[in-house]
Amino acid sequence: MGGVPMRYLPGTMKKVLTFFIAFILILVVVFFSGGLFLSKTARVERSRTIAAPPFILQATLEDLSTWPEWSAWSNERDPEAEWTFEGDPGLGMKWSWDSEGPLKQGSLTVLASSEDELRFQLVFIDGEQRMEAKDSIRLVPTPEGTKVTWSLDLEFDELMPRWMVAVGAFDAMLGGDYETGLEGLAKRLESSAESSSGTDQEQEPAAGG
Repeated sequence: MGGVPMRYLPGTMKKVLTFFIAFILILVVVFFSGGLFLSKTARVERSRTIAAPPFILQATLEDLSTWPEWSAWSNERDPEAEWTFEGDPGLGMKWSWDSEGPLKQGSLTVLASSEDELRFQLVFIDGEQRMEAKDSIRLVPTPEGTKVTWSLDLEFDELMPRWMVAVGAFDAMLGGDYETGLEGLAKRLESSAESSSGTDQEQEPAAGG
């Protein structure tokens, strides 16, 4: 049985269908025309003060072989992931991963490293989809240690990601990973500092001994 021609539909139903079609057309127009005026860039940023000096943080962050131990991209999150490290800690070191699990494929490369800031090239690959981004970590000394600000900068030409930026989707999706990373980094360095302090106290000779 074929569809019922519009002219045979009751008046109320005809109005509803007309309204529905017009509404869809308006949405399509808004999506394409409005998307052209939306921002092409997105930033995800998280900060935390860590009780360690900048040079200690720099040494840990530029050694990418430590990242699976404290970052959100870890063996705990994706036990199937295979890690590959190229180069020595510092400028040019590259960490790649390959997995059928949550992390898929990707890489992180050190572009610059100092006690003030480290910059990275971040790549995620999921099938035919590839995302490249600039990652940076700023280090600012404070009386409590170092304020660590971790930022991810993305740029898009497609319309759909621009709408996702507009509604804060990327911050919601990736912000948790950066919070997890900062928490893991703090635990790693602060626990190391406490262990070192305890060892030093044990080795101090008793007064008058």
